[in-house]
Amino acid sequence: MVVTMSARTVRCTLIGDGMVGKTCLAKVFSDKTFPDQYVATVQDSYSGQAWFGGDQYNISITDSAGEHEGSDVRRVSYGKSDVILLCYSVLDRESYASLRTHWSKEVGSLAKRCPVLVVALQTDKRASKHVTKEEGRGMSKLIKANGFIECSSKNVNDVKDVFENVVRMCLRNRKRKANLLKRVLGR
Repeated sequence: MVVTMSARTVRCTLIGDGMVGKTCLAKVFSDKTFPDQYVATVQDSYSGQAWFGGDQYNISITDSAGEHEGSDVRRVSYGKSDVILLCYSVLDRESYASLRTHWSKEVGSLAKRCPVLVVALQTDKRASKHVTKEEGRGMSKLIKANGFIECSSKNVNDVKDVFENVVRMCLRNRKRKANLLKRVLGR
């Protein structure tokens, strides 16, 4: 079987409140640099490579704005995504609560069949008063996400794990769609 380059391209969109670390995650993955200062994002694109199952995949990342008010630019990116990353900072309980009150609802209405990975960011700064791993897993189940992972963008291995999970989720979803199509077509 010949695998085309487009079959090895995975598109994902990072969403979540502002200042939770979405851009840091994307920049560390794409060019291995950790940003020195915060710059608000309207929408940026990044790309990098991840390995999964012995194969290399190109990851195309859309880093979206964190404003809750209707971002038409962000909403267009949902339709082009293979996986949505719902991001929050473990330091910011409001960003965590927004997963349930805002972001999961937006994704549910605009990207119903797209796999969702909840990503807890800034774990290197966590203290006892911050959002715990158990709370993050619980939120992931509550909003019916397809997975949960924690990450410190300062730790390159954590970042690598996030995007290996993105590839795995994308491939699983593509296989599910192909099997469904075979059943519908009777082949």
